[in-house]
Amino acid sequence: RAPPNEMSNPVNLFLKDIAASGLTVRVQGTCMDSSIPDGSRVRIRQSRFPLPGDVVVVPGEDRLLVHRVIGAYRRNGAWKILTRADRGARPDMAVHASAVIGKVVSKDGRPLRVPVGTRLLAFTRFLRFALVGYAR
Repeated sequence: RAPPNEMSNPVNLFLKDIAASGLTVRVQGTCMDSSIPDGSRVRIRQSRFPLPGDVVVVPGEDRLLVHRVIGAYRRNGAWKILTRADRGARPDMAVHASAVIGKVVSKDGRPLRVPVGTRLLAFTRFLRFALVGYAR
């Protein structure tokens, strides 16, 4: 069985195709409460390569995750995207860049803008992850 973040999963491929023209989903959970409260409707569009601070949709074990990108790195010739919930204590498992279903472009009908401070915070979280991982 393929890992949940593998894009060979037909459901993930289907969702990615729909996201090309725009896909709206309802968010359940409080892990992104600071920017996307529980029950919000978010619109997703495909994105070439998400930047630190962008909110993306990635496949989880048994559901889709709406989390913030903190960084990316290259391993074995492939780009990996590292995400983290705003209220999460640590980053999620990295996913292949091709597994990202899309980037959140609006919340409840309004454009989702990512402030510079949020992008910097995301990047510092990535640096902390990289330095701690390197020290091990």
